[in-house]
Amino acid sequence: MAVALLIINVHTISAQTNFRKTTWGMPYSAVKSVESCKLSTENPSVLIYECSLAQIKGKIIYTFTSAGRLMRGKYFLAPEYVNINYYIRDFKLLQDLLIEKYGDANKKLTITSGSKLSISDDEWAAYLSSGTLRVEKKWSTDKTNITLTLSKVGDKPAIQIDYVSIQYDTLDIKDSKAVILKDL
Repeated sequence: MAVALLIINVHTISAQTNFRKTTWGMPYSAVKSVESCKLSTENPSVLIYECSLAQIKGKIIYTFTSAGRLMRGKYFLAPEYVNINYYIRDFKLLQDLLIEKYGDANKKLTITSGSKLSISDDEWAAYLSSGTLRVEKKWSTDKTNITLTLSKVGDKPAIQIDYVSIQYDTLDIKDSKAVILKDL
C-alpha cells in the first residue's frame, strides 16, 4: 500500500512540473531554491547551472520573463568527445527518452546547408563535422513546446533540449513589445 501511494505521489509531483522540479511562472528565487546543480551564472533574466543529463556533461539554463517569471528551461549538452558519432549516439538516446515520455515527435526536421535535400543517418557524422547538419525534433504538451536539436555550435557539436512555456513566452513577447513601443 505504501509503495502504491509513493508511486502515485511521485507521478502527481512530476505531472505538476514543467521542467525538472519547476513550473512555468515560478519566480526567480523559487527556481534557485529547488535547483540542486552547481550555479555558474546568474543575472535578473537567466540562471545557468553546471549539470549532467544521462551522464552527458552540460548546462541547465533557466530564462525568465521581464516580470521575473520562469518561461524557459534548456539543457545545453556539449561534452568533449573526440569521436563525432558519440554526439549522434547521445542525441538518439535522448530522442528515444523523449519519445518514451511524450510520444512521437510532432515535427521532424533535418536541415543541411549542402545541395542534398535529404541525408541518411549514415551521413550525419560527415555533415555534423562540417557544421552543415541541424536535426530538430519537436514535441508539444498543453503547456510546453519542446525541441531537441543536434547541431554544431561554434566549433563543436552540441545537443540542446529546449522547453518553452506556451503561456509565459507569449506574455513576455507582449510585455517586451509594450516596453519597446514606449521607447519609440
